[in-house]
Amino acid sequence: MLTGTSPDDERFPEWASEEARAAASSLLHRFPVDSSEPVLITSQRIHSTPLLQLRVLLEEMVPLPRTRADRNPLALSLAESLSNGFPLIPSEHLSLFTPLVPSSALGQDGSDQTFNPPAPFTRRMWAGGEMHFSHGRPLTVEQVAEERTWIERVDIKRTKAGDEMLVVWVRKEIGDGEGESIVDLRSWVFQRTLDPSAGSRKLLPEPSRIPAEEVHRPLHVAQPSTLGLAPGATPVIQTPATLFRYSALTYNAHAIHLDAQWAREREGHPTTVVHGPMTLSLLLRKWLAINTSDPSVKGLAQVPQLGSVNYRAKRPLWTGERYWVGCQEGQEDTMLAVKDDGTVVMEASISRLQGDATSHKDEHIRVKRKGSK
Repeated sequence: MLTGTSPDDERFPEWASEEARAAASSLLHRFPVDSSEPVLITSQRIHSTPLLQLRVLLEEMVPLPRTRADRNPLALSLAESLSNGFPLIPSEHLSLFTPLVPSSALGQDGSDQTFNPPAPFTRRMWAGGEMHFSHGRPLTVEQVAEERTWIERVDIKRTKAGDEMLVVWVRKEIGDGEGESIVDLRSWVFQRTLDPSAGSRKLLPEPSRIPAEEVHRPLHVAQPSTLGLAPGATPVIQTPATLFRYSALTYNAHAIHLDAQWAREREGHPTTVVHGPMTLSLLLRKWLAINTSDPSVKGLAQVPQLGSVNYRAKRPLWTGERYWVGCQEGQEDTMLAVKDDGTVVMEASISRLQGDATSHKDEHIRVKRKGSK
């Protein structure tokens, strides 16, 4: 267990500042990475109503195949796939196990501080990770599920501009208490607080605004040929309303998603930032829509090929920007979210399982945990 901040500590690079070492050491002292015991265990029943609300939100962005005619009301069609015992669509667990902390315990930016390093590393962004799915033990509607959380590691790295940042890796094992349905490794980056009174600091320009009629009818826009995506990519535009709804469903009060002034003056963004987990969910929905042979939502949740996904957020995505969700040209298992100007926002690599669903019914996820024997 790390308790000191000695300059020769082998956990950190030689160039790391004493301030960064102290912040990383503080977090590692609270959550030793070599412990076999989880730092947090929570459980909840997976109710259908929040899942229905999530599907209504995401379905309009990246539609999944439906078995019934389009004239059937969307909510009714989606509700039929949420009967007790039906499996969740991959990545829907991101709306579960929301932080159960009082509002008074949130950070100044509204974020849950449970796994945050101390000041001055307070600017938090979701950076990436990987997810492994068990087809022998899927999460299901009305199941009582358990989430066990560990801190995997804390790194000190540099941005392209040379600024220090802390990268915190968290491991979550989600299942029924007897085996894992999902192993979710995720990383957050934490950068130094910006001085809001520093008038000399250059702010990013606001993204170009998409006409209102295109925001609500993005599917009618022709796909640019310069994005590096295979034909059939889906255009998406996020609005303050969609960001609010996703924040509400995930119990996430982080101000970068909700307060444009905060995002500009305190975080250095031109406006509010689109949630990384939502972008990942849209990439997985698009992959499922392309690859499933069963158009029902139950069938989509049981696609046997989806074994794991490794993803990385490469650039921020802001409210009002159009981006395209699809597979990379010539790479059917590499999914990209790309802005109109060709900027790749997120890349996700899918690993498929071999065989059909029955060959994986007794499968267990094997992703070794630090500190495990």
